[in-house]
Amino acid sequence: MLLRLYESILWRALKVANVLVRGNAAYLLLDAFPLQNPDSTREENDELLQKQFGVLEDLLADPSPLIRSTGVKGVCRVVGIYWELIPTGMLQTLLTRLVKDMASDGSSNAVRSSVFEKVMALYPQTTCFYPGLVSSPPYSVDDDYLISFEDNSYFEGYSPPLHVPQRYVLLWKEPKRRK
Repeated sequence: MLLRLYESILWRALKVANVLVRGNAAYLLLDAFPLQNPDSTREENDELLQKQFGVLEDLLADPSPLIRSTGVKGVCRVVGIYWELIPTGMLQTLLTRLVKDMASDGSSNAVRSSVFEKVMALYPQTTCFYPGLVSSPPYSVDDDYLISFEDNSYFEGYSPPLHVPQRYVLLWKEPKRRK
């Protein structure tokens, strides 16, 4: 049902020249990912999923920093939640693009900083989640994140990177303060 409502505008809106329209369409797709049709065959749903993966790749290559930043956040969310659903080759392509291209994007601070957002991660050998920064994302579904946890006892304010399994790392947004 959702696919039928979105399909008429979504794919067209992702290709228009207007940055705001593309950005809104990107948010819509990333929020509803993965779009699937329960009445379709498996092959048709696989084709639709491949189309969505292609759009994720296109968002990371968009000429607009706003769209690339949105794409980085969306790809991180999608990979974090649906990593088992993403084919290995596509997962490797998306992660490589994030680490090599987006993390060193010379044209936009927003794109670079969106790659290294704060996370909440399970501190090794404890049962507590602590805030930290991703020092190195995993390169495959079996690899761990390297997380530098906030720690005032270190001069830089962060601990040396520690290995944390992927399932124990969550994107963390600081709550907005009320004025």
